[in-house]
Amino acid sequence: MKKLAGLALSTLLAMSAFSMVPEAYAKELNKEDTISVVKDYMDKHVPELIHDLEKLKSKEIENSEEIEKVIEEHYKKFPAPQEMNNPSISVEDIFPEKSKALKLYNAKNKKIFSVGNFMEKHNSPAGYGKFIDFNKKDGELVVYVGDAGEVIVQSLSTIEESLNAKEVKASAKAKTTEKKESRYEFYNGWGLKSIEVWAKGQFEYDGKNVKAIYNDGDWKKYVGGTILTVDERALGKIRNFSEEKEKYCEVYTRLRAEGIIGWKYFGITLNTETFEVYVGSTVKGSTYGGINEL
Repeated sequence: MKKLAGLALSTLLAMSAFSMVPEAYAKELNKEDTISVVKDYMDKHVPELIHDLEKLKSKEIENSEEIEKVIEEHYKKFPAPQEMNNPSISVEDIFPEKSKALKLYNAKNKKIFSVGNFMEKHNSPAGYGKFIDFNKKDGELVVYVGDAGEVIVQSLSTIEESLNAKEVKASAKAKTTEKKESRYEFYNGWGLKSIEVWAKGQFEYDGKNVKAIYNDGDWKKYVGGTILTVDERALGKIRNFSEEKEKYCEVYTRLRAEGIIGWKYFGITLNTETFEVYVGSTVKGSTYGGINEL
């Protein structure tokens, strides 16, 4: 069965630590002092952010709005320093050891590390970041907090129960899934939401075949994503396919995002990425959601 998956690291850049720059500039400091200020801030506030979020693990989460509220309250207590805006420093300056470890990983594997792998396996490179699994009332909710304060919220939610048998205009053997939503929300290191993308679907299945009977999808950009240029490629589109002799049906939203920034994230600079958020079902009615880089 497919699981929640993640987004490519280069795409994550656009929504991560330094993607939103306040208009006010910090007073002039030398590079060494600037690095010290930024690193000290991250070393102090990120563990506190994780601690604040983990407090929610003791209860059942209704939706991602509870996560958003915690993030907003946290950054009121820990506003980002203006030194983060300094164009002369990079994440490599702040986390040199982890940057080196990731470069070694890339060289060994002859490819750029995919966030898709570590979001699914909960195993980030060089121990970068923290994953928090929450007890969600109607699905799955996982939050990733990076060492630079960037946050990814991924959720799979039930937005409507299965159709009543009288409402199903199909054979007696056909069944329907709950109406599901796969949603991804990205926050940068200033605590600002950058962008959220979602796909919604409901599926009819009979053990041999599966089809979508409801499909929808969209996206929204926030102030934290102002450096992004987003081009819609598909909103709530349907596709059927087979993989390893198993049949699937998915509803997906596909975007092409382009960012123009000077900040380097582990030596990777965002150019252009196409990615999609999807929700799907098997012929047995097992539902799933995720995100892919294309």
